[in-house]
Amino acid sequence: MKNNSIATKTSSRDSSTLLRHSLIGWSKKQGKNRVCWTAISTIFYLCFISPFTATPSEAHSTAIIDKLLSARSKILESVDQRDRDDAIFLAFWDFDGTLISGDCTEGVVKDGNQVYSGLAQVCIENGLSERYAPDGGFRKFWDDYRLLDEQFGHWLAYPYIPQMLCGADKNTISAIAREHFRSVLGAHYFDSSVEILKALELAGIENHVISASADIFVDAATHTLGIPQDRFNGIEVAITANGRLTHDLIAPVTWAEGKVSKLLEIVCDTVQSHPGCPVVVLCGFGNSFSTDGPFLEFISQRTLPGEEKGLAVMINGGDTPKRYTGRFLEVSQGKLVDLRGRTPEHSTKSKTTKATD
Repeated sequence: MKNNSIATKTSSRDSSTLLRHSLIGWSKKQGKNRVCWTAISTIFYLCFISPFTATPSEAHSTAIIDKLLSARSKILESVDQRDRDDAIFLAFWDFDGTLISGDCTEGVVKDGNQVYSGLAQVCIENGLSERYAPDGGFRKFWDDYRLLDEQFGHWLAYPYIPQMLCGADKNTISAIAREHFRSVLGAHYFDSSVEILKALELAGIENHVISASADIFVDAATHTLGIPQDRFNGIEVAITANGRLTHDLIAPVTWAEGKVSKLLEIVCDTVQSHPGCPVVVLCGFGNSFSTDGPFLEFISQRTLPGEEKGLAVMINGGDTPKRYTGRFLEVSQGKLVDLRGRTPEHSTKSKTTKATD
């Protein structure tokens, strides 16, 4: 997630009250963390991808698809027939700036004009925040959000977005978010990213999204992208028994190193629900070195025998920090595809959500 939607002067008011509100729930955030290192070490495979250079006109999508499907075939040829039939392949995606152009939470402003409004603004203007009024409340929220981001960092600012919806009904938020994807956000997907995602899905490779946007926001993209809702993962807060959002964060917080934790959690869940089946992490895609770099680096450092590396793709990442030089395949893309009005291709599944009294 990048703060690219509204350029505004940060409020100079004291931030202590805002900080206290945003920190509520952190003491409970360790409850959901799980690690399955033994299982991962024995059946956590990564594919070999030969280095290659992206070609012009976004032809990199075809090259990436060909390389990934070829790698999948080579892996299957290297294992026993029983494992070939049971193998599960996973691909991991960031959402904002990677699958969708811009940011579904913050919205996008270009040259002083709003390209589209984000879901934070839409929810506030629909009266779903107890802290910010529908009329003019978004501007106050934006000042608070920028204050948190600039004085304390992403680790506090990003979780504040679902937290400021504390008390709102989850079904109402979900319905508003789905409609915004259907009518607005669906027009802003990257064509190349969608092409790759669809090709992988068609080949039986499971695509999973790990985003620093609110989980309840990215879940709403299920119909436009046509992959099950339970494969979308964002920053979560606990939900009360009667379906209201709380301040309490559910670990891991899916930003930076938290994305690595979520990736491992997904692998653990897959291993546990498919005992005896090889689990193959095929690739990862992101757009931000600060937010996505850790999980992409994690993927790129996992090896097969022979010290071959897995594939991590950085999309429109800009200048490469020294730490990540040479680690990722870096591509540029800008062509959009309109997915508005899509009918769902998969049934959605309800996630198991922590409830509080």
